[in-house]
Amino acid sequence: MVITYNGICLGFKEITMRLERRQKQPFIFRRRKTYIPSVDHPCRRFNLGIKNKAKEDLVEAIT
Repeated sequence: MVITYNGICLGFKEITMRLERRQKQPFIFRRRKTYIPSVDHPCRRFNLGIKNKAKEDLVEAIT
């Protein structure tokens, strides 16, 4: 068998056996940690529509 490309003979090596596929490692699903900003984070300085009592309850639940 001769393989040519643009009139040039290409060297090749015949594959006699099919290579074995590597076993893939199973994918491990990891639960991501939820990000809780620190107590002095700037987003805690502003009241974003949360009533003060609800905001205090939220802060107590986090700390």
